[in-house]
Amino acid sequence: MRVVLVLLSWLCFCPKAAAAPASSPPASFSRLLPVLFYTPDTGLGAGAFLIRNLDEPDQGDPSQLVAFATLTQRKQIISRVEPKIYWDAGRWEWSAQLSAQDFPSEYYGRGSVELHPDDPEAYEDKSFSVETRLKHMFYQHLFWEFELGTGWQRFTAQHDEPTPLVDAEFARWGHKSQQQNLALALGHDSRPSRVRPTTGHLLRILYRHQRFQTNTDEGHFGMSGLDWKQYVTLNPRQSLAFQLAAAQMDQVEVPFYFLLGLGGNQVLRGFYGNQFRDHAISYGQAEWRTLWAETWGFRIFAGVGAHAERLTSLEEASGQAAGGVGIDYFLDRKSMNNLRLDLGFSQDNVGVYFLYGNAF
Repeated sequence: MRVVLVLLSWLCFCPKAAAAPASSPPASFSRLLPVLFYTPDTGLGAGAFLIRNLDEPDQGDPSQLVAFATLTQRKQIISRVEPKIYWDAGRWEWSAQLSAQDFPSEYYGRGSVELHPDDPEAYEDKSFSVETRLKHMFYQHLFWEFELGTGWQRFTAQHDEPTPLVDAEFARWGHKSQQQNLALALGHDSRPSRVRPTTGHLLRILYRHQRFQTNTDEGHFGMSGLDWKQYVTLNPRQSLAFQLAAAQMDQVEVPFYFLLGLGGNQVLRGFYGNQFRDHAISYGQAEWRTLWAETWGFRIFAGVGAHAERLTSLEEASGQAAGGVGIDYFLDRKSMNNLRLDLGFSQDNVGVYFLYGNAF
């Protein structure tokens, strides 16, 4: 059994959280939490998590800043800053993400070449990326999105064990990469809240164009995707969430780390992050969510997915399934900002994930 990520925090015992009114947090609501975590790959680590609401609108989600940073005993770094601003009664949304990490990862193959789940090849991923996104609700629930991003990555194979496939990838594409991406999306969003919706739906059609340069080659590719999410209220304390998504790339020759992936803390929880990489993926997942205390929630989730070189070949591909349970701790009961602890199960692995926000 591999534990993907486990974090322990004193947030559940924070006196400020217990004493805060559930219905009317101040406009300047903020929380700074220390965290401790352990993974077999990183050893012990420590850091901090910050969330700050920048306003308190009468309706809709608050503008906010989320940030965290951690450092492990093996000098590995995970850090991220995410501001999100709403204006014009939520019709405009601007967000950005600044992230940097130096973290071990595992390669399970690409496409039809899959390594045994107990015998992946290890490598180290050092990366830095900046992304910004602008969204506008231009007519009732119809919206457009525009996204720009750039990033840098450097990879190192870990040769404690033989890594022939990773070595072949790096021999072909090099150990360094720089990329720039431009994306445009159109869709329909009827969710009253985007933080933790309990009703409404999101339909999003996306096209992303990405250019990359490595120290041995350069190229570009496009990716088209469709994402549908539906939320259903069962009663004031229970709701259902569903997601169906599919995506396809238009180029075959790209580095493995640009391929579409299944597995991790959002899609097929219970498999390793991006365990299945390919040019086309399709997946569906569902969650039952309930509130069982003022600041606590519980979830049961399940998902299925498949990958192939083309979407038209998915019916011939073998599918994957995963499921599990999770709990939520609500930092702010009004806007429903939450930290979640999910326990995911699959035929290959058991994953434990402690993260901010919902999987979908």
